Amino acid sequence: MGRIVVRSVMSQNEVFGPSTMSELLSRSIFWISLLGFTLVGISVLNIAGLQEQVSRFLHLLPEIVIAMVILFFGLVVANFLSRAALLAAVNAGYASPKALSWSIRFVIWILSITMALEELSVARETVIAAFSIVFGALMLGLAIAFGLGGQDLARQFLERNLSDNKKEKTDEPSPL
Repeated sequence: MGRIVVRSVMSQNEVFGPSTMSELLSRSIFWISLLGFTLVGISVLNIAGLQEQVSRFLHLLPEIVIAMVILFFGLVVANFLSRAALLAAVNAGYASPKALSWSIRFVIWILSITMALEELSVARETVIAAFSIVFGALMLGLAIAFGLGGQDLARQFLERNLSDNKKEKTDEPSPL
């Protein structure tokens, strides 16, 4: 006679996870606070070995929250600057604006992930090494660009200075 059909009314977000950064941040804060309160409840039980581990985690909890905030703002800034670079590159008529946009987004993602890892004391020297590598590569690129771009100017400068020195030496009387 009558068939009852029950359909699940799950949204796409419930199946595939959060779709926005604010949902991701709110869910992360929820789970971290739930875990923190659970660990505080466990520490009340006064189990010696477990209490030591809970204490270590509670000391690490503010660093985890700060690392999440760094990641959140890093991703927001990366999306904003990527979109701005895409619009500027399209308006300027560059050949591949998407590549420029994705490269800016990738660099800022890497920087924010590295900063979050440094906050967690996982990668202390990574930021210094990354800055040294990027700065060194930039200076090497500028030196090569200046060397190739100023090749004719350098040749003219050297020819003028070397030829002046030869004339001065030939004009002077020889002591012999």
